[in-house]
Amino acid sequence: MKTIIIAGSKSAGKTTLFNHLKKHLTKIHFQPEINPYTILGPNFAGGAFTPRQAQEQILNLSYQVATELSNQPKPTVIWETGIMVLAYVNHMDYRWYSEVKDKFFSLFQNLNTSIVYIQTKPEICWTRRKMEYEQRIKKYLKEKKIKSISERVQISRARLKKYRTSLIQMAVEFNNLITKLPLPIFYLDNNSRPESDFLAKGLKLVQNILNEN
Repeated sequence: MKTIIIAGSKSAGKTTLFNHLKKHLTKIHFQPEINPYTILGPNFAGGAFTPRQAQEQILNLSYQVATELSNQPKPTVIWETGIMVLAYVNHMDYRWYSEVKDKFFSLFQNLNTSIVYIQTKPEICWTRRKMEYEQRIKKYLKEKKIKSISERVQISRARLKKYRTSLIQMAVEFNNLITKLPLPIFYLDNNSRPESDFLAKGLKLVQNILNEN
């Protein structure tokens, strides 16, 4: 069996590449990212506001899916984020990360896992993500029926700052985790090239990994 994890910071290009691969590698099992929206629904405010209980559910579900995949007859799997969920756990509680990392490392080694790590500068990720965050804030203010202009401005600035801080902090966490994983890492740059070039290079890289013995 062979497993490829599509990894990277928030808005690094993971989902874009993942969906592109789905269109071209039709005989492979694709496992979508397990994230706060999986647990809390599509209207959740985002990873910056993920409670501990939800993160525990994400971690447990990720382990469950990986265990189920390991029991299948040699499937080929492409999974968005996968073991990289440990970066969120480490960010939330290092002791918790220390308790669970070894069993995750062992399980994903048994899955013959390779990591395609998309390298994108945090400031580029923020530029791509900022508009989405602003829309989430507008929706939040509407749901809370906040009419005071000064209060709306204050809340908007605070929440946008929290989103940006979380994005930058998680970029550090992902980069740190990559250095600790006992798995092959393949780096894919997504800083300056056109998206079409990024996707073409990503597809070729994944095909080469799949063709390795």
